[in-house]
Amino acid sequence: MRTQAHITIGIAALTAALLLGGCQKEDKSVRYVTQELRFDLPEELAAATSASIEQLTLRNTNTAEVFNIVQPQNATAGQTAAKGLHVRVTVPEGLYSVDMEGQAQMEGLLPNKIKAHIEGVSITEAEAALGAKPISTFVSQYSDDGEWVIAEIFFTGTQTPEGMPYYGDTYFRIYNNSSRTLCADGLGIAESELLTVEKYDYTPDPVQHAFAACCIYRIPLGSNIMVEPGQSLLLVDEAIDHRVANPLSFDLSGADFEWFDPNGEDIDNPEVPNLEQVAGPSYGAWALHNRGFKSYVLCRLGDDEAHQLTAQQYADSSSAYFCTFYYNFVFNGETYPMSSDAWLIPHAWVIDAVNLSVESEYQMLLTPPALDMGYTYVGKVDFDEQRYGKSVRRKVKAGIVLQDTNNSSIDFEPEQPANPHHRFHQ
Repeated sequence: MRTQAHITIGIAALTAALLLGGCQKEDKSVRYVTQELRFDLPEELAAATSASIEQLTLRNTNTAEVFNIVQPQNATAGQTAAKGLHVRVTVPEGLYSVDMEGQAQMEGLLPNKIKAHIEGVSITEAEAALGAKPISTFVSQYSDDGEWVIAEIFFTGTQTPEGMPYYGDTYFRIYNNSSRTLCADGLGIAESELLTVEKYDYTPDPVQHAFAACCIYRIPLGSNIMVEPGQSLLLVDEAIDHRVANPLSFDLSGADFEWFDPNGEDIDNPEVPNLEQVAGPSYGAWALHNRGFKSYVLCRLGDDEAHQLTAQQYADSSSAYFCTFYYNFVFNGETYPMSSDAWLIPHAWVIDAVNLSVESEYQMLLTPPALDMGYTYVGKVDFDEQRYGKSVRRKVKAGIVLQDTNNSSIDFEPEQPANPHHRFHQ
């Protein structure tokens, strides 16, 4: 659902102790370091009267050891806004990812949920001597009554009985996660230009302000597509009965929409409406990365349903939404200047985001943590031969409400048998 990253400034002070999950014997060869972390709140909460950390987790990137905070304390009212939430942690030296959940109280208002997520935090004796490490937080804006979410992504494709890869039967399920009927006009699916398995120093930063897309398709404006609570739309590559060519595939001829590229070698079912191609990939007809190296967002090209750009306005050759990223590729000791073109989708236009990756190859998220602070997968290693026919599917929270915490690592069930007709509730 819609979230935004925020500029951060500090508030309140807090201390807490960390314990290693589970009982382990002390390893004398491991060097433990006490590091201070400072969590700074967003500027809209600068006047908060109190704040607290409810959960803090540090995960060692190399050993996968997880350290959890216990008995967090509340910050007291009246402390200055410039100090930040301080925590001293004692962990083995190493590289860590840090996740924090808490809340801040504004006078006369309900508490605001806050979160923080950061990767690549180096904790060493030398780093600890430099003082507290500042970590930005953001306001967690998801609720039990969200709007649209991506419910399922089937990107791996299937195999034929002979074991050959079969293409064209990939799909998305987008789901009305609210308690009211919603209009789907203008809802778009965008695929990232960059990969979650590569990390470079890009200029400009492709994550900070916008989602960098290579391909955008959307439900045409003015379609008047109304979707009831707990119902979904099926968006497919080719809306045909794939079982004719591959008995291990699906019948997608009853899909709600298909994406079709008239300039590529693509199949069009005239009985199923086409999504509008706002920006197509440079390599021909759009095919999803079948190992899961990309990220996807559900978006509108405008601030809300009533104020959306036409495809021509957005993708004009002189559009402000087109950008080129520059970076250096190093191979065998040689540096090669590289560039990559993308269409920019401001984060304020993003309704939902899902990062995909492969555990053994993962390098970076392609969204800020306020949109998605984790990733989901089919196959923990690259070229997993068991990935075919499997999807990632969002968990059911309760009733017809799907789980949406803006963390794909916990919101999705990975490696699920793909089913374009799966019922998320009885």
